[in-house]
Amino acid sequence: MKVASGCSTLLLMLCLVLCGNLAVAPPSFAGGQIPYRQYTTDHGLAHSTVFRSFQDSRGYMWFGTEYGLSRFDGRRFENFEWYDGFKARQVLGFAETSDGAVWINTYDGVVHKYHRGRLQPVQDGGGQFPRSATDIYAGGDDTIWLISELSGLLVCLRNDSIYALSLDKGLHYPMPASYVRGKLESTSRINDVKPGPGNSLLIASSRGAYLYDDRGLHLLNTDPELNGIISGLDVAPDGSIWLGVYESLVRLTANGRIQRRYTHGLLRNSFVRQAIMDPFGQIWVGGKSFALGLIADDTMQDLSDELGVNNIEINDICIDREGNAWLATFGAGLYCVPDVHRRNYTSDHGLSNENVISITEDQDHTLWLGTHKGLCSLRNLEIGRISLPKQNLEAVLRSDRRIESLGVDSSGGVWVGRHSENLLIDKTGSISLIDTVGMYVFYADRSGRILCAGIEDQYEIVNDSILAFDSLALLKPLRVYAMYRHRSGALWLGLESGAARLTDDSLRVYTAENNCTDSRVNAICEDRQGRLWFAADDGLYCRRQDTWRRYGRKDGLNHEACTSLALDNSGTLWIGTIRGLHAMLDSTIILFNKQRGLLAEEVRTTYVDRSNKLWVGTTSGLSMLRPQRAIQPVRPAPPVYINSVAAFGRTVLEARGLELGHDSASFEIAYAGIGFNHPESIVFQHRLVGFDNDWQTSRSWTRDYNNLAPGEYDFLLRARIDNSPWSDPPAQLSIVIRPPFWQTWWFRSISLLLLLGAVYGAARYRVERRRRREMEQLEIRNQMMHLEKRALDASINPHFMFNALNSIQFFFNKREHLLHANTYLARFARLIRMILEDTHKDVITMEEELQRLRLYLELEKMRLGERLDYAIELPDDLDVDAITIPMLIIQPYVENAIWHGISPLKEGGKVSISIKAATQHQLVIEIVDNGIGVRASKAMRMENSLADDALAAEDSSRGMSITHERLDLLSRLSTQHSDVHIGDAAPGNTERPGTRVVIRMNI
Repeated sequence: MKVASGCSTLLLMLCLVLCGNLAVAPPSFAGGQIPYRQYTTDHGLAHSTVFRSFQDSRGYMWFGTEYGLSRFDGRRFENFEWYDGFKARQVLGFAETSDGAVWINTYDGVVHKYHRGRLQPVQDGGGQFPRSATDIYAGGDDTIWLISELSGLLVCLRNDSIYALSLDKGLHYPMPASYVRGKLESTSRINDVKPGPGNSLLIASSRGAYLYDDRGLHLLNTDPELNGIISGLDVAPDGSIWLGVYESLVRLTANGRIQRRYTHGLLRNSFVRQAIMDPFGQIWVGGKSFALGLIADDTMQDLSDELGVNNIEINDICIDREGNAWLATFGAGLYCVPDVHRRNYTSDHGLSNENVISITEDQDHTLWLGTHKGLCSLRNLEIGRISLPKQNLEAVLRSDRRIESLGVDSSGGVWVGRHSENLLIDKTGSISLIDTVGMYVFYADRSGRILCAGIEDQYEIVNDSILAFDSLALLKPLRVYAMYRHRSGALWLGLESGAARLTDDSLRVYTAENNCTDSRVNAICEDRQGRLWFAADDGLYCRRQDTWRRYGRKDGLNHEACTSLALDNSGTLWIGTIRGLHAMLDSTIILFNKQRGLLAEEVRTTYVDRSNKLWVGTTSGLSMLRPQRAIQPVRPAPPVYINSVAAFGRTVLEARGLELGHDSASFEIAYAGIGFNHPESIVFQHRLVGFDNDWQTSRSWTRDYNNLAPGEYDFLLRARIDNSPWSDPPAQLSIVIRPPFWQTWWFRSISLLLLLGAVYGAARYRVERRRRREMEQLEIRNQMMHLEKRALDASINPHFMFNALNSIQFFFNKREHLLHANTYLARFARLIRMILEDTHKDVITMEEELQRLRLYLELEKMRLGERLDYAIELPDDLDVDAITIPMLIIQPYVENAIWHGISPLKEGGKVSISIKAATQHQLVIEIVDNGIGVRASKAMRMENSLADDALAAEDSSRGMSITHERLDLLSRLSTQHSDVHIGDAAPGNTERPGTRVVIRMNI
């Protein structure tokens, strides 16, 4: 089908002619606005009227304001007040000496010096510095010069002495402070001072430009035109000198010859006060009657309108080391301009709508912009609106219709795709209606043919005719959103779900099964290495030799939803996402967002024109930047500084070492990375040696540490911005956490001494205790020996011996008892012999003790006859040969039972002895008699205290007492307790209660 056919074409052309809108000349608008950042008191600046800007050797920016002093690190303003040592109000100038001290000149004549974190006023020794000093300068030999503008003096502070240079007298001599304070009159005026070759000074004055060096003061140029008012000067890196004069700017060679004079309409009726060269070789020009100009490529242009400062007085221009221009204004704060070659276009600059969807360039270098509500053109940085035709036909054409796509064919025709109809604008400006369904994609392939992808069909345009693209019939079920013709001839397509490769007779679709995407592909491009890039809704995909790789957030993208792609002349790939523009340099991805001058975060389209300018369509307008300036090949690493450390809400450090107690081991370190072009792109790495095993990456400007163990640490800090290397060497802070007193060396030493003393004391005590115990045991053994002797004496007491001999005599007198007498005598002799043989023994076996006990009981049985009965009970498992006991332990109690309990009874009684083991190491001996009992026995002894039987009983009781003492001594010699318990055997029997003796003894 043709572009337009039959009656419909004729009717359309007629309506267009009648409407008179076939090709309306577009109105022109302003050439966009240069992006900048503005800082006022709302951002922390001390005052919105700024007189001077200055960058020190560390990279900080200083600003002298109407009311206070500010220092800026790119993120935060630090303002100095009276309690910081600032004793003035208006700041008029800055200078820096080789030791890093920043000198500050004030309107009140008080010079301050900031050095090593301290700000303090400087006394001149003879009075105040001149109140008329408007600026300050540090010479090459660290001489401080104050510019006294009105009196024509340069006041010099050197070695606490004041000197002055008078332009009138041309002398450099010591002067008293009274003259410096304004009493020396002068008809000259000093406007500016800059460093010259060596330690010389260049002076711009009302009488011309002067050079002051060791030879004295002389004119820099003798040209009569330059002997008048020189309003400002600057020295370029190549040594050339720029002089501001009335209505022009003059460039001198290093030896003072005029090289070129620049004039411009904006300099008319004005003096150039400043001419500052930036790192790109551009000259920033400021004047008294105009705001701002720029000389680039030997051409001067007015920047006032584009920056919006045409009605603002600019007091000072400063260029930092990154190339940013700082404009100090009267009442409007600070303007930071990173790149004057960037432009932003909104509806105020002529866009029909700020939602820019598509961009293309025709053969005449005109850019065509498709927006949400119409079509615009852009030429020579100025926007023109295209007035599309309006008529009342069935196919209604509205000029505010959304433009979906744009394409330029080989003949220069511009193809405009809209949702329900398409247009062709030829080189003459004629507009034709295309009778097809709306197109999402117009793509000009390598041969200049236009390929169209619509809602339902795909077409190929040949000789202004739209033909069905037969080979695309395979795509009938699919919707195409992007096209790209590969160098191999294959056509790559971005689909609603994945990508496709189309050749003459085959179609291959790539999805997640092939490591591609299952999301919509919005753009396709090819880089110099032959890699194909696909911008998809879920990330950026790269295909190289049938291998796919995905890029996402972890690789540096701010968002995975990629909307567009563009490749600049240097090979840099630009990726548009819904959260910013990204540039891919090798393996580094750099983010460009609103902070970097874009009008909005959401990027709709990107386009690189023939002059290598990058155009970015966003939801808030159109941005232009020059890739070669937006991205430096290798950016320098930002300088980093550790500013302060705060613990418990108070600052404990300012750029010095830190020492804290163990109870203050939680603190916050504040640091800065100096970067003004893109401060939001600074990335920090920090490491606390002794705590962190590796570098920790963060975008935060502070780092907290809590409850560190006592010890010595080193905090290391480095930073990078975009593709720069890391700061080297890193900033370093030594931190010492003092241990608690109980972990200090002196406390440990004292504790060790005390411990050694305690050990020594304990050892002495133990030795002494052991010695005392040995002495005690020795004494006990002596007592035992004495008691054993007494026990032996008690066991063979005279009464027993007497009674035994009487019994023997009785048996011998009774001849019928001679056999008993012999037996009795033999047993008595054996008992005596056993007792005497064992006197040298401490202990004897239980068997030996039982043998002696049986002999004694047999003798008593023979003496008392039927009046005595006895029994000895032993368990079968008791090994009496293995048990040893002290001798004569049992016999005294048995003897006491016979003498105290049974002998007083006429009918006699019985003594029972039982021996058993209570535990493995304790023996229980029980002696029971059925005699008169303990109480009756005591009463009887009291009545018969003089009788022989009573004396014998007393001897027996004495033997028991000795046994008690021996058992007590045995308990003291061992860890086990031995005791004796004596009581009634039958407490309920009042006549014969008997006696029970229980001996518990260690074995």
